[in-house]
This record gives sequence, structure tokens and C-alpha cells, in this order.
Amino acid sequence: MHIINNRLEDRLTSAEQEHLKFCEQCTFEQQAINQLKCSVEEMKLLHPPESDWLAIQQHLAKKKQVKRTSFMQFFISAAASVSFIAIGWLTWDNYQLQGQLEHVLYVNQTLELQLMQNGTPTFNQIQLLSKIRRIDFQLFDTTTSLQKISLLKQRQKLMAEMITNKKGKHYEYNI
Repeated sequence: MHIINNRLEDRLTSAEQEHLKFCEQCTFEQQAINQLKCSVEEMKLLHPPESDWLAIQQHLAKKKQVKRTSFMQFFISAAASVSFIAIGWLTWDNYQLQGQLEHVLYVNQTLELQLMQNGTPTFNQIQLLSKIRRIDFQLFDTTTSLQKISLLKQRQKLMAEMITNKKGKHYEYNI
């Protein structure tokens, strides 16, 4: 059994004192610890000059300011990132709406061309045309793309119905 090395007490137990008589390693370590304790007690405490303390305080104050600016930089960069993402999303959303609008307009144009090929409309087709004209007036009044797309889809359904009723039923008269 060896003596615990990190113990700084002066008193040793009788078993430890007996061990020191036979163990050179523990004797050497115990003497080194005793010498260290004596040299620590003899040391004078040195006090740095007041100018050094002021320099340290100024240095710490500068570090705090640097930390504040780094927080501001983080906040500004986060705001810029969020703005970039928002602008990108709005641009993509606008692009998709524009594509939908163009598609619906193209379908409506092809349906109108098919209707133009038939020379004389039936009574049912005239009623559908009046509904289509009402939707056209609503289209002029709306400002949002989503409303325009929904109105154009309604118009598209009415025009498709007109094409299916192009020939009319056997009991309908042409005007």
C-alpha cells in the first residue's frame, strides 16, 4: 500500500509512517510535498501595478463590445436570410400562378375557337353564352390572380358544356 500522493496534511497515520521507513518512492514523494509546502509559505504575494489592472479592464470592455457587434451581425444576417427566402418563395409562387393563368387562358381560347366553327348557336348555347359574359365582366373587376384563375376555370366548364351541346337536341331550334 502506497501513501495517497495528493494529500497535504502534516499528520500521517502510524501505518503510513511505518510504510515510509521501507518505501523509498513514497519517502521521496513525501519530502517533495513537504518542500513545496514550505516554499509556498515563504513566497511573497506580488501585486501588479494599477495601470495593469486598468489595461485588463479596458481589454475586457472591448471584448464585450465585440460580442455585441457579433450578435448584431448574427441578427442582421438572419434577417437577410429570411428576407431572401421570402422573396424567393413569392417569386416562385407568382411564377406558378402566371403559368396556371396562361394554361387556363389557352384552354379557353381553344374552346372559343371550337365554338366559332359552329355557325348558328342553339338556345341552350345562348344561355350558356350569357353566363360566360357575366363571368367575363367579373374577370374585368377582379384583381387577384387566384380569383381570376377560378373564374377562368368556371368559364372553361361552361364553354366545354357549350361544345358538348354544339349540335343541340332534336327538339331545339336554331336562332
